[in-house]
Parts: sequence; C-alpha cells; structure tokens
Amino acid sequence: MQALLRDLHYATRMFLKNPAFTVITVLTLALGIGANTAIFSVVNTLLMRPLPYSNPEQLVMVWENLRKENNPHNAVAPANFVDWKEQSKSFQQMAAFTAPVNYNFTGGDMPERVVAARVSAGFFQMLGVQPVLGRLFNDEEDQPGNNQVIIISHGLWQRRFGSDPTLVGKTFILSERTFTLVGVLPANFRMPPDFQFSTLSNIDVWTPLALSADGKKRRGSHNFNVVARLKDVSVKQAQAEMDVLGQNLSEQYPNTNKGWGVTVTTLHESLVGSVRRPLLVLLAGVGCLLLIACANVASLLLARGIGRDREIAVRAALGASRARLARQQLIESTTIAGLGAGIGLALAWGGLQVFRASA
Repeated sequence: MQALLRDLHYATRMFLKNPAFTVITVLTLALGIGANTAIFSVVNTLLMRPLPYSNPEQLVMVWENLRKENNPHNAVAPANFVDWKEQSKSFQQMAAFTAPVNYNFTGGDMPERVVAARVSAGFFQMLGVQPVLGRLFNDEEDQPGNNQVIIISHGLWQRRFGSDPTLVGKTFILSERTFTLVGVLPANFRMPPDFQFSTLSNIDVWTPLALSADGKKRRGSHNFNVVARLKDVSVKQAQAEMDVLGQNLSEQYPNTNKGWGVTVTTLHESLVGSVRRPLLVLLAGVGCLLLIACANVASLLLARGIGRDREIAVRAALGASRARLARQQLIESTTIAGLGAGIGLALAWGGLQVFRASA
C-alpha cells in the first residue's frame, strides 16, 4: 500500500509538472465519457426501460386515422370510442382521457392554478395503478351527476398538503365546482401520450369523464385519447379487427366517419416512435466520439512515454524492475482516466438537466 501511495504521489507531481498535457487528456476523456453517459441514460430510459405500468407490453394506444390528411394519430370522437369499447373483441379493457386543461384549485392556504384531465371508468385500474392514499374512481362516479370527485398527484399532495394522510374525504373547489378528494396517485405515475404531446407528466388533478347521453352521440368533435389493454392477441390482429370496425362505422355514419380509419400502436411505440431513430443515431455518434477521444489520449500518452525514455532508463539503472515501471505507468493512466470519468459524469448530469428542461 505504501508503494502504491508513493506511485500515486509521484504521478501527481508529474501531472502538475505538465499541466497542459494533464488538462488536455482529462478534458478529452471527460467530453467522450460525459456525452456517452448522458445519451445512453436517455436511450435507456426511453427505449430500453419498461414503462411504469402493469404488463406494459399489453398496452396500446388506439387513434383515429384521418387518411385524407395522412394523420394516423388523431384524437378520437366520443361516440366512436363508445362503439369501439362495446364492439371490439381484441381488448380486455379500453379507456379514454382528455387533453389537459388549466383550472383554479381552491383548498388549503392559497388558490393555485393546476393542470387537470378527465378519465373514463377503469382507466387507472387498466394501467395497474395503486393509489398511495384512498381509492380510485368507480363505475358509478363515471356518470353525470355523480362525478364530483377528484384524484390528485403525489407531487400536489406533497407540495400543497405536506403529505397529509387525512386528506381523503375532504372537499375542494375546482373552478367554482366542489369536489371530494378520494385518492392520491403514486409518485412514479405518468400519463400515456396525448395526441398533442409526447408525454403528460405535469397533471395534478383528475376527474371522471362522465359522458352525458348527448356526449356519447358526438362524432364530429375529436378530443379523446384512447388507451387499451390487449387480450391474448397481437397488435396486428387487433389492428385488423379495428380496420373492419372503422369501415363499418364509416358506412353507418358517412357524414362524420367517411375517410376516417383506426390506428393501433403499442404504448411504447406511441411514446418513442418519433425519437427512436434520432436517439440511436445520436448514440452511435457519441460512441464514435468516445473512440476518437480514447485514440487521441492513447496517442498523447504514447508520445509522452517516448519523451520519458531517459527518465525510465535512469530508474531502470537504479534497480527498478520492469513490473515496477509498468505499475507506475498504469497508475498514471488510471489516474487520468479517473479524473476524466469524474468530470465526464458531472458533465453528463448537467446535460441531463438541460435535456429534461427542454424535452
């Protein structure tokens, strides 16, 4: 251990003696390591890590396909959603949710502007979400007149109410309407993708969809997002069935459904489909950057080693063995790599903060 410490001390002296060489090699490695770490973290999170739902491979998004505008991922009309849910055989469950809107939330110390969305009965249950407090919406609350209940996010529960465990059952005002809080969602819950946004992670309040009788007949307005869980069938089989169902509806309601089809995509593909190729290309690019950085550092170390041949010859003449000389070189190289990795990880952390802020 003492010999190792002496070698490390000597390596530090050599680095301080040649600060330009040290800074160049460390920063070269830091750039390569930092870029690779940041991009791989993004790729791992978006493309490799399973989605935070129960059996996520069974989950799909079901969109309306507006063929004449080449828009296969369009929002869904309420009446079409009702027909899909009642007539399709490929899905265990199907649920809808609306795009987020801003509401004034009153309750507690001060009013607050929050983002809210409406969800149909069974939405959270289908995703396998378990509340950390209270319960989820039931079927009776998805009816007009019985929908004066809300569920809030874990973030709002902590931020506004200090994780109060007695919050369930209390009433709050959401844009001049009184609601009873029935549950709090877990911290890791994320909404499926909306037709306007890739992900919805900033929603704080949910209310039941509660379609009225007239709402269930609307086919001209397209404002629902639909998520479903497959039975023991493939996405292709589900798509084939929905193609037939979409064709039947276009024939049955030509005034509103002519030219409209149905698109079924996996939930994962709906989230990352547009960014998969750019991310993989970017990952390959930063991988090449790391290889170039390593090659440059190796060249610098080799040139430095050639310039130290006199020093090494003197140390060998004084009795240093080949193993002793090799160990010294290894410690110097490892120290440079460690410094580069440390600074690279700091750069990666900063890069990820920028990515999260801009994504």
